[in-house]
Amino acid sequence: MRQSKTINGAEQKRFLNIPAIELKIATLYAEQGNYRQALEYLNLLPAEAFTDDYFLLMLRSQAGLKPETQAEFAMLLAKAGFNDNALEILEDAQRKTPASFPILYGLGVVKAALKDQEKANEYLTAALAIKPDDVPTLRALARIARTTGNPEKALSHLVEARRIAPKSPVVLYDFGLTALQMDLFLDALPIFE
Repeated sequence: MRQSKTINGAEQKRFLNIPAIELKIATLYAEQGNYRQALEYLNLLPAEAFTDDYFLLMLRSQAGLKPETQAEFAMLLAKAGFNDNALEILEDAQRKTPASFPILYGLGVVKAALKDQEKANEYLTAALAIKPDDVPTLRALARIARTTGNPEKALSHLVEARRIAPKSPVVLYDFGLTALQMDLFLDALPIFE
């Protein structure tokens, strides 16, 4: 046994440690219609095994997944910098499930990464309407507000995020940074002490 990773809470182990064979096994799962297993197996591959075949199979495997799982997959692609591919998957998922929090949140994050702040704000606002106490969504909306020159709106989102997660270091940092940008030194000072 060479390596193990946690996927969806279950411990999966790689016994072969030969990416070409592992990719072939994942392909067999996809050809059998077992897309979930193919996707989980592909996630076990090391980064150096990411080839065009890997990404094509990943895209093909996600086609058989539920829209919310497609959103998870799209976010993995976005984290790797494949925002255009992630957007395509998320838009497809949204056609199937238009009022899904993970899909709307993913669309907002990807649109923000693609510098479409207006659409990002629209998607994230819709996601927040579904899940009003979601701190990552509030933080994302605050980032967009700061980026578009609206620090008051950013601070409003961060005040709400602080109410929900008063001890979160990332929320406190974002709040302090925004307060400093607005010259609210007395509000920012306790955050950085």
